[in-house]
Amino acid sequence: MAANQAHRDDNLLEDIQSRLETLNKSERKVAEAILRDPSAATRYSIAALARAADVSEPTVNRFCRG
Repeated sequence: MAANQAHRDDNLLEDIQSRLETLNKSERKVAEAILRDPSAATRYSIAALARAADVSEPTVNRFCRG
C-alpha cells in the first residue's frame, strides 16, 4: 500500500512539473510551493498553501481543480 501511495505522489509531482509552462503566474506560484516541499504541502490547508505561495485562496482552489 505504501509503495502505491509513493507512486501516485511521484506521478502527481511529475504532472505538476509538466504543467508549469501552461499555468498563469499565480497558479505557477502554487505549483512551485508544492514542488519546493511536497511533504509539507500535503499537510497544508488551502489557506496555508495560499500563504506559502503568496497567492489568494481562490487561486489555490483553481489550481486544484485544474
